[in-house]
Amino acid sequence: MMIGNSQKAQWGWDETGPVWGARAFAPKSGQDHLGLGSVSSDRILPSLSPGINVLTIHPRYWSFYSWVLDDFWATDLPRTHGAFRGFYRPREALFAMACYVCDAPEHKTLVANVVGSRRVSPKAGDASFDPQFDYIKEALGGYGLYYRSAMELTGALVVAGPANGFPFDAPTPIGRALAAAFRDAVSGTRLAATFEHGDLAAPVPRDVLVEFARAACLCQLRVPESHDLPLLQDLFLHSGTLQEITSRSETIRMLLDLSRCRSSEAIGQDDFRQLIYFRELENSQYEARPELVDVARRWRCTKGASTSATCSIVCCAGCLAVDWPRRMLGSRCCRRPVSGNWSLRRSTIAPPILTWARRCPRLTRARVSPLSLMLLRKRSM
Repeated sequence: MMIGNSQKAQWGWDETGPVWGARAFAPKSGQDHLGLGSVSSDRILPSLSPGINVLTIHPRYWSFYSWVLDDFWATDLPRTHGAFRGFYRPREALFAMACYVCDAPEHKTLVANVVGSRRVSPKAGDASFDPQFDYIKEALGGYGLYYRSAMELTGALVVAGPANGFPFDAPTPIGRALAAAFRDAVSGTRLAATFEHGDLAAPVPRDVLVEFARAACLCQLRVPESHDLPLLQDLFLHSGTLQEITSRSETIRMLLDLSRCRSSEAIGQDDFRQLIYFRELENSQYEARPELVDVARRWRCTKGASTSATCSIVCCAGCLAVDWPRRMLGSRCCRRPVSGNWSLRRSTIAPPILTWARRCPRLTRARVSPLSLMLLRKRSM
């Protein structure tokens, strides 16, 4: 059929063949299409580093949140979720901005995952900052999203529930010790005095935030005289059950053992992945000590399923290891590709995961899709 000088297309299989129509759903990006990341994060990683997950990479948040909770319980406010939300959010908003404007020399070593940084970063150049700024969508910010369960697991707080009778979360004696150490670290700053008086309605000048950051920023845990550092080291090395303590300590010892492969340079996250999986880095080869062979093998299994576990344990251990060898604590990721002939190496990825899946009684097939297992087996052939 002709319409003017143009021909109207005849739709149909014979005329046009298959044709894409309108999108039924908006496209979305993803990083774990086969579901392998959840296997690493939910099953394997908790057995290797209990209390340290892929999002809790800054140990000093244990101190900051304990401080906020301890101060909350010292007030006459109702012990309710709503009261804590109003008390907590301005403090974390100011803490997020302080971490972002920090000018301490140690700050250049700080990696990402500062709670609220995505929204507060555009305001870094402002002369003042509003404590009531909506820095994050979630009501309890980073505490409710990431650190609450990890702090409970390591014994720093009690999460309220009918069984314990607490009306709201409260710091344990360990948490109160962390709170006291952090309070001592920031004492003398103008912002700490503002927190104590409770007047958080007016904007806070930038120089007040910078002064607070020089004592309170996450990066200041790397300073040897940090008040809360010894308490956090003791927390991560000795809190939990005997099995949790052993697993976490073995992982930290393995990280220190890896540093022998590069004594003069920092080992970044990409280097760690290559060392832990391929057992070599440039001209260095890694051979685990006899007592660390098992934990090194289990960490190797995580590399075929997910790389996010690497970031959490390396960064967290790096913040705590001020008294340990510094050569392995670099935060800058190397961007070079894995060395060697990848086409010859890729067939070695799947077998460790499958072996670990068979050995781990808690790793049920319900956690791994049939397609994932089929692809893993195909790649291992």
